[in-house]
Amino acid sequence: MNLIPALPVVCILVSAASAAGLEAGGMPQTPADSNTVGSTADVAARADSLLAADEAIAALDLLDAALAGKGAGDGAVVGSDPDLSWRAARVAVNLGMVVEAEDSDAARERYETAEAYADARIAADSADAQAWEWLAIARGRRTLTVGLRTRATLVNGVRSAAARALALDSLRPGAHHVLGMWHAEIRRLNTFERLGAGAFGADDFGEATWDDAVLHLETATRLAPAGLVHGLELAKVYLDVDRPDDAAAELQRVTALDTRDPGDALIRTEAAALLARLEGGWVPAEVSDREASSRPR
Repeated sequence: MNLIPALPVVCILVSAASAAGLEAGGMPQTPADSNTVGSTADVAARADSLLAADEAIAALDLLDAALAGKGAGDGAVVGSDPDLSWRAARVAVNLGMVVEAEDSDAARERYETAEAYADARIAADSADAQAWEWLAIARGRRTLTVGLRTRATLVNGVRSAAARALALDSLRPGAHHVLGMWHAEIRRLNTFERLGAGAFGADDFGEATWDDAVLHLETATRLAPAGLVHGLELAKVYLDVDRPDDAAAELQRVTALDTRDPGDALIRTEAAALLARLEGGWVPAEVSDREASSRPR
């Protein structure tokens, strides 16, 4: 089975630390007691610690309790805080990722919750790049749990949120990842899939290029080298553009990385399987409707 399917969605799997740009030493590794809420800095550190210890639900409960007193109102579903809102969004995304394969409805609820945290923060401060970044990530994940008509409308918002994050802070690795995947997934569509998505409202598909897919994913990997997901998706795009040696090198790097977040083990397992296939002589099948002349060399 081809591990790089052509999907009419923006397929985004971003781990908590990699999207936030945190390196291996930047996250506390000791589980924390979530029964009390302290200062913002304390809550942030304890939430990071809980997530690193695979206690994502406890981390979200802690962040929820802290955000409850942060001024929810004026139509906002949740409160807002520059240090806590994006953390709550990332935890909700991780919780959705864990259950997505078995229960897409439950995953979609988690992604919608993540979007609510990001939206509340954006309503409070529209110049918060991390909030825009996590809005793009959460919305991108939600595209995987809905039908084609809804996907086609969501994908426009995914791209615009990522672009807004980068306009505010060009060094957001998660936003670069989202844009890289937007370009890659659209280039993987065949003509009929592109026409179908366009009929349902998806815009600007003609702007997608392999060059930009490579550029954004390479940038995400450079900015957050410990992020397994960036390397895996970059390797897949290298295969798309006929660079198998680069893909193998990137997969070797990814499989040597430590796992730090709930989705990382799945990512490393997929990377190892793809690397084994490449080392066994497997060559990705050509997608008949993909123009070879449009691929960068």
